Amino acid sequence: DEIRFQQELAQRLRAVIRGHAGAGKSLFLKRHFLRTLHSKNSIPIFFELRSLNSNFSGLFAGLYDYAHKLMPWLEIEIFKSLLKQGKIELYLDALDEVSYNIRSTVNSNITEIIHQYPKTTVILTTRYGDRYVTPAFIKEYHVKPFSLQQAVDLVNALNFDEEPKLRFAQALREGLFDKNSGLLSNPLLCSIMLLTYRRFATIPDRLHLYYQQAYEVL
Repeated sequence: DEIRFQQELAQRLRAVIRGHAGAGKSLFLKRHFLRTLHSKNSIPIFFELRSLNSNFSGLFAGLYDYAHKLMPWLEIEIFKSLLKQGKIELYLDALDEVSYNIRSTVNSNITEIIHQYPKTTVILTTRYGDRYVTPAFIKEYHVKPFSLQQAVDLVNALNFDEEPKLRFAQALREGLFDKNSGLLSNPLLCSIMLLTYRRFATIPDRLHLYYQQAYEVL
């Protein structure tokens, strides 16, 4: 649960967060990144691993280059010193989006960083089935599917036309969620269904018909 996650985060957590595509892994990671940023107890670095796909020279080099752009005063020896002291927290997003030809190397780089800087918090997100994740992570968390209430809360929170949004939220409560929980329990797919509902004012019972509608909308 989230409270335990926060407690373990304060104890130099090394964890991987898994979930399906669109389940909210990156959003969850950014939320905790922002909490750390506001706490001012350490320097959090949110790093999109897919940025390594072009001009790859190793994860550590990529991290330092990114940190140096944000903090031009940060010399590499200071960067290493802060890592050793546990003053930097690394939020590594979406290992599954790293190119296959370098993913194994990136995974090895993550292992090296964990072993070389044991006081540094390292949190990684990836999809289920990613076999490249290093065993150096001591905790694994899973993003849970949305409940009906969470789906309704998401819809209500979206910056969207009010009338179709209210009708869609009502449809969720009246059985649409139960009929399509496999889709609507995923934040991204729930948002796509809302777009489709605005266009067609209804959701077909047969999935292949819905997919055709969603394809037209997108």
